[in-house]
Amino acid sequence: MAASSEEIGEYTMAEVYNQEALGLIRQLDHREWLTYSLRIQGALAIRRNDYAQAETSLQEALALARQIEKPVYVCEVIKGLGDLALIQHHLNAAEDYFSEMMHQIPDGQQGVKAEALYRLGLVAAAKGETHEAKKRGDAALLILDEIGNSRLSGEVRVWVEKGYQPSLPIAF
Repeated sequence: MAASSEEIGEYTMAEVYNQEALGLIRQLDHREWLTYSLRIQGALAIRRNDYAQAETSLQEALALARQIEKPVYVCEVIKGLGDLALIQHHLNAAEDYFSEMMHQIPDGQQGVKAEALYRLGLVAAAKGETHEAKKRGDAALLILDEIGNSRLSGEVRVWVEKGYQPSLPIAF
């Protein structure tokens, strides 16, 4: 999942701006905004292939998300950590993160459930567990079609149509 030098440059600039925002948010001591900004920082670091920085930012975001007791934030950060593990082919860790995500989903957050199922399907595919990948992918697609999430359902549908082949999520 190597990014081009042009993409890395764009991500680096975005990270510079996000670092500036992080500094201001830390001064304000606004933990909710800090959690969100650290999650973004982690996603940008993943895109720049700086996995150590991604891990650091996401772990800090996870600790904050748990402190402020925002389950959706916890799920988003866990998803980022799971994506990071999946990219690095740490499949057991990725599966653990996405399984934890399934247990943290607040009531009524079907889109979050579908994302967790899809990512668990990606892990199963990477492990060569095609039946499990299909089961999870189909369940995610059913939810996404029911709630009308066209962005993610398109991504999942492409993966399903390609026969549940091992791949990485498009969006982090």
